[in-house]
Amino acid sequence: MSKYILGLFSFAILLSCTHPGNKVTYYEQHDYCELMKILDSSMALSKLQFTNDNDFDLATALKMHHQCSIELVDYETEIGENEKMIAIANRILQTDSSELLLIDSFIHSHPVQHNSTGNSIDYKIKRAIDKMQHTADLQLLTDDDDHDFGILILPQRQCNADLAELILHHSSSPLLKQIAANMLEGSSLETELLQLSLTKYINK
Repeated sequence: MSKYILGLFSFAILLSCTHPGNKVTYYEQHDYCELMKILDSSMALSKLQFTNDNDFDLATALKMHHQCSIELVDYETEIGENEKMIAIANRILQTDSSELLLIDSFIHSHPVQHNSTGNSIDYKIKRAIDKMQHTADLQLLTDDDDHDFGILILPQRQCNADLAELILHHSSSPLLKQIAANMLEGSSLETELLQLSLTKYINK
């Protein structure tokens, strides 16, 4: 079989990939998914206005990230039906809401100081968010809101851990570092719980 024919065959399979009850393509399903819309709009890099102050920029990225997770969780707790997923969502809501209060407090009290060394980490923040968005774009979504929440909140939790690592390595703020340490611990447990909950869909 020629590479050309094989390519057309693979493309046809991709286009024919539908999920139960709706004849839409893989890419169209991402466009229709309300959770994906929340993720895309809430984590848009255009919303970040970098100042070249590493602590301030990390805090504002964290704020955007936590607001996104809270929006995703609000959708799941309103629409979802799986008790385990809703319980995980409520756990995320509790931790991210309390952390968001601390992040807001830091942002409002921190005087922006432009980095004169040129050692900005803004590109690392962008890379962490790009990684999350790219991973989310590759997920196979379905009509099951609980499944789609789980499969999309996973890369969002990984971004949580990636931003926490950046803070621990580059921040000079004890408060941000404490938040980051808590984030790493929480993300690890939440990721494990999400993966266990998603196995029910794999084993169907």
